Order: sequence, then structure tokens, then C-alpha cells
Amino acid sequence: QTEHPRAWGLHIFAMSEVSLTANLDQALRLVDAQEARQQGEAWLKAAVQSGDHRVRSLGLCKVAEALCSEKDFASAAEKVKAAKEIAEEQSLDDCLAVVKLQLARICAQPGGNADKALDLAEDALQSFQRLQSRRGEAACALLLGDMYALLQDKDQAVRKHKEALAAFRQMGDTSAVGYLQLRIAQDHLAGPRSLKPPTAALAAAEKAVAAYQVTKELRMEGSSWMVVAEAQGEMKEVASAKESIGKACDIFAELKETSLEVKALEALTQICLRNNLPAEAVKAAKGAVTACHKAGDHQGEARALLSLAELLLSFDASGARKVLAVAKNMMQELRMTEVKDCQQLEAQCDHAEAVAEVERAIHRNRDFLHVPRVLVVDPGGRQRLQQEFADFAKAV
Repeated sequence: QTEHPRAWGLHIFAMSEVSLTANLDQALRLVDAQEARQQGEAWLKAAVQSGDHRVRSLGLCKVAEALCSEKDFASAAEKVKAAKEIAEEQSLDDCLAVVKLQLARICAQPGGNADKALDLAEDALQSFQRLQSRRGEAACALLLGDMYALLQDKDQAVRKHKEALAAFRQMGDTSAVGYLQLRIAQDHLAGPRSLKPPTAALAAAEKAVAAYQVTKELRMEGSSWMVVAEAQGEMKEVASAKESIGKACDIFAELKETSLEVKALEALTQICLRNNLPAEAVKAAKGAVTACHKAGDHQGEARALLSLAELLLSFDASGARKVLAVAKNMMQELRMTEVKDCQQLEAQCDHAEAVAEVERAIHRNRDFLHVPRVLVVDPGGRQRLQQEFADFAKAV
């Protein structure tokens, strides 16, 4: 039995809408740069085989998203331009909405056109509202929050990020919920130290950790533990911050992400310095050197040694010079461009040692006081001076 032609046509339309929603939903899903690139390239390959203009346009946008994450904004702009041409030629409203979102991301780069980025993001938001794409609206709110954060409008950033959080939570997207909690925590930690509410940041960061533990996204969980530590450091809870950084380091070590492990230890170094714990800061900096050494990352080890030398310079110039010598030798052997930084630090070591020598000389002579003789109270002094002069004259 065959279906009525009109019914068959409606059936195909319905299937098309399901496919459209799925593609648009995937195009707007929050993923890291590597996954975005893989997804975008897969769509582009599929579009070549099927001739599907929508898939090609969305694929170009997804690759552009990856390029934005990698800070290659020029290449991202080229991809988005091609996606826009396809979308306009084929009258693909959903693709045009995604194009506007990606263009807003490109304009929102540091040093970009902030006003244009805000206009594009608001325009994209209206487009997604017409398409009844809840995920698109949430993505726009997230981007607007990021823009306000760059503009240092903390209240607006938190408000927009909370809007996006509510939308993603309603959709049941636990991964996106974790990311938004992380962004909100970072919003609270931004700006002058006196205006930071560390308790609010800590609460949001801990919720991000919990979300990523559910989704088993280890890298993001580790990054969340670092923000937890940052908030704990602001609350003077250095012991707790060390534990949180330790959890982050364990995760990054398991993933064999040495650069992230070093980043976590560098964060701990700064937390210790802000809390006037230089010895603990040095210990954390040495931990970064050890992490690179164990991983066989010789260039990373040399950079970590240079950072350790810079840290030691402020209170142990001779120790800094010894560490610097090791770092410089390694960099020369590896032909690293950072050798010039070693030379600059050597000059700073010379200056610090000269200052230290002056300070030591002052300390050695701290009891010495020069007083002009005419001001010295010395009974009989004038008579002795006259007698000494008379004796000298006779001798001559």
C-alpha cells in the first residue's frame, strides 16, 4: 500500500526538520578545539560526497570555531566567509545564524572590534530565537558573557553566563553546565583583589568539578581544580589550595599532559607568593622542573629552570645564578630562542649581587657613625691637639 503523495511530502519535510535540528544542535555543541576540527572536517568530507550545502556550511563554521580556539583568527575569518557565501546563496537561515555567531567570536578577539562583536552576537541571538533554537540562544548568551568579561564588565558577564547556565541545565547538557560554572568562577576571580568574592568563585568552581566528574572529562576536571585552588588561595586557605593543585596534577599526569601539570604548579607558585610563602613557592617551582624532567620534556625543563631562577632572584641571587647557568646550558644545547632571556637575567643577577654587597657593607658598619671633630665633646682635647702639634714641629 502506497502513501498519499501529500502525506509522503509531509513525512519527508518532518524528517528534514529532525535532521536540521540534529545538525544545528551538533554545530552549537561545546567541544574543545581538537574535537571541533575533527567534527568540522568530517562534515566537509561528507558534504563533498553528498553535495549537501548545509553540511558544508556548518562544517566550515565548526572548523572556524577550532581555529578561533587556537587564536588563528585570520584563517577562521576565511572559513566563515566561505560558509556565509554558501548560506546566503542557498538561503540557509540556520547556517547564517551560526555564521553570525562565529563572526562575533572572531570580532571579540583581544584587540578586535568589541562593538561589532556585540552587534553580531545580538543579531545571532535574534536569529536563533526565530529558529526556536534553545542551544543557539544559550551559545549567544555564553559568548556575550565572554565579551563582557573582556570588557571588564563583571556584573554583565556573570549575568549572561548565568543565563547560558540555566539554558544548558534545562537541556540536560552536563558538560556545558560544568563549563559555565567554570566561567562564572573565573568571572568572580577577575578584577581587583578587593572586589573578588572568593566564596562565590569557590562554590561555582566546585560545581564545575562535580559536573566534569559526572561526564568523566578529566582535562576539564583538572582545569576546574585549578580554579578551586585559585579561590582557596584568595581565602588564605593555602593548604587546601595545595591539595586542589595536587588533584589537578594527578589528573594531568594520568593524561600525560606535562604542560598542563606545569601550568598547575605555576599557579600554585603564584598562590604561595600572594600569601607571603616564598619557600613554598620555590618548592612548587621546583616541582615544575621535576615534572618536565620525569616526562623527558627537555625544553619544558629548561623553561621551568629559567622560571625558578627568576623566582629565586628576589631573595637568593647566588642561587638564582646557579640555576640560571644550568638553564642556559640546556637552552644552548637545544638551540632555544629563550637563551636571550637568560642573558637578560644574568644582568639582573649581577645587579642584585652588587646591591646585596652594598647592603652587607652597610650592615658590617652599622655601628660606625661619622661626627665632625668640632662637634665632639672631648674635655682637654684642644690642649692635647696643641701639644701634638708642638711635638710634631720640634721633630721637623
